[in-house]
Formats: sequence, C-alpha cells, structure tokens
Amino acid sequence: MGTDVLNVSSTNSSNGGLRSYAHCSKVANSVTLVLINLDKTDWPNATMQVGNADSGAAVLALPNSVNATRWLLTGPQGTNSSLVSLNGKLLSLERGRNLPRLPGSHEIFHSLGGRLTIPRIPAESIHFIVLEGIGGALGCE
Repeated sequence: MGTDVLNVSSTNSSNGGLRSYAHCSKVANSVTLVLINLDKTDWPNATMQVGNADSGAAVLALPNSVNATRWLLTGPQGTNSSLVSLNGKLLSLERGRNLPRLPGSHEIFHSLGGRLTIPRIPAESIHFIVLEGIGGALGCE
C-alpha cells in the first residue's frame, strides 16, 4: 500500500463488522483496498465506491470490469488466531527460516453504476486487493 489515502465507502459497512480502507498502490496506476470482516459470518459480497480524498465527494467512474490481485488472510480461530492461511494455504517459514512466496489470486471484479462488487468475504478475514489500471483517475502515480 502507498501513503496516499483515498475515500472508500461500502454499502455493507453500516451493518457493523466490515471495515474498508483504500490507498494509492505502490503498483503504478493501481489502488489497494483492505477489507476486514470482523463478523463471525461470511458476507456474500461487498459493494464499494472509491474516490479521491482531496476532492470531497468525487467518486471514480469504474469500467465494467477491473483486473485485480487478491490476498485473503484467514485463521482457524478467525482474526485472533496465531496461525494464518493465505488464499487457503497455511503460512509457515520455509527451509532456512525464509519467508515463503506470497502469491495473490488473479481475479476480475465487476462494477455497476460506479460501484465495485467484491465477491465472498469470509468470516473473520482480511483481504488485500490491488485494483489495476484505475489509480490514474484518482491522482495515484
């Protein structure tokens, strides 16, 4: 994630446990979303709007589909777990106590009316999602 903070709103966040954050990404012309589901139940989807923090209510007009890379962190005891899985695979140090490669899953998210739909947010999970090709419209370099 980069240091430039963006506005993000979720139609689901008013119900409580879903937190959403957006920053310009360190990846050129991209935006990074962080979604944290504190609820003990899955969200079938989340609907997000992203805008520039400096321009008030200006919301990004999204294309119909956005290429993305997602990293999903979950634990056997939710967010209070000492064990963590990345995209369903338990993380552990490799031989020589080296960190493993941390590949994301490549996905396509769809938008309608400027709102981006993020499918399936598991209970007590953390998502890092890099949305490619939309940062320039928000002033991300």
